[in-house]
Amino acid sequence: MLACEGLAPQRLEVGGGESQIVILRRYRSVTIRRDEVKSVEKLPKDAMRGAIRTFGVGGLFGFFGRYYTRSIGSFSLYATGTDNLFLIRKWDGENIVVACAEPDKMDGFIS
Repeated sequence: MLACEGLAPQRLEVGGGESQIVILRRYRSVTIRRDEVKSVEKLPKDAMRGAIRTFGVGGLFGFFGRYYTRSIGSFSLYATGTDNLFLIRKWDGENIVVACAEPDKMDGFIS
C-alpha cells in the first residue's frame, strides 16, 4: 500500500516557462523536458475505453503504470482521473498519457 501511495501521481505541473512537464509523486517525480517531446495531443473523453492495464494501478490511488490500447499502442499513464487526458509522444518512441486539471497550461506543448 505504501509503494502504491508513494508512486501515485499527485498533480501535474507545467513549469520553467513551459520548458518542462513535471508529474509530481511522493517518490521519484517524473520530468519531461520540452526538447524530449515530439508532439502533444488532447485525447477524447472515451480514449481509455478498452485500455488494458499491463502493469500498474487503476483506482484507489489514481491511474499509473503501463497500459495498452489499439489507437495509441503501449503507453505509460499518470492520472488522478480520466478527464482532460493528453498524449505525449516523445522522440525516443515512448508514449505517455497524463491528466491535467488545468488543460490551458498544456497549450504551449500541443502540436
